Amino acid sequence: MPSKMKYAFFIACKYTGDLATLKRCVQSIKKQHADPTIYVIDSDSTDLSYVDEIEKLGATVVLAQNKNYSTGMIWYAYKNYPDLDYYYFLHDSMYVAINLDSCLNHDVATISFFNSHKGVHRSRAGREYGFSNIEQIEWCDKMLRTYTPYSVPDLFTGVAFSVFFCKRHILELLDSRGMSKILPLIKTNDQAMERAWGIALEAEGFSLREKTFRHSKGVVKTFKGRH
Repeated sequence: MPSKMKYAFFIACKYTGDLATLKRCVQSIKKQHADPTIYVIDSDSTDLSYVDEIEKLGATVVLAQNKNYSTGMIWYAYKNYPDLDYYYFLHDSMYVAINLDSCLNHDVATISFFNSHKGVHRSRAGREYGFSNIEQIEWCDKMLRTYTPYSVPDLFTGVAFSVFFCKRHILELLDSRGMSKILPLIKTNDQAMERAWGIALEAEGFSLREKTFRHSKGVVKTFKGRH
């Protein structure tokens, strides 16, 4: 591990009463890393009864009133914790099964990725997931063309769950390109961001496949509502 790199873990949390799953996420990070800094970024939860229990575990709960899913968490962390060299972004429904220090040697690391295309569902051979519908394609392409130099290409790689791990300079670059202006407000927009993040990162020359946990159980996702 690069000895001087300062990093933190950020967990997106829309609390719905499943304290055990959130605690497992926090505890798994602590089990695999020595004295980690952990921030739980609350996604405007109406139930905040979890806060004290999670802070007893050594994590800091940030009542960010985030309404923009995982993307909102990423830009909140970027803007409010500028002294970090590296950011680990997770969902509260994930847990970490291995030490993730090796990611610090990579500009970008993904929990998982998928082969995507400018079409709906599996309508292209060899492409696992397109978009959910035409309206989602149009929203994604409009946002990218309006705020960034990107657009939806014919073929690309998506970032599963809209979360990943990266060095700060990656976020600085994407911010300068206008990605921080694209903020999903509804679930289908958030799903589109899985595609938008991948499009932007690949357009800038970063591989989503070089360092990934797609084929391992290093980071495990238990499926539930989006954050």
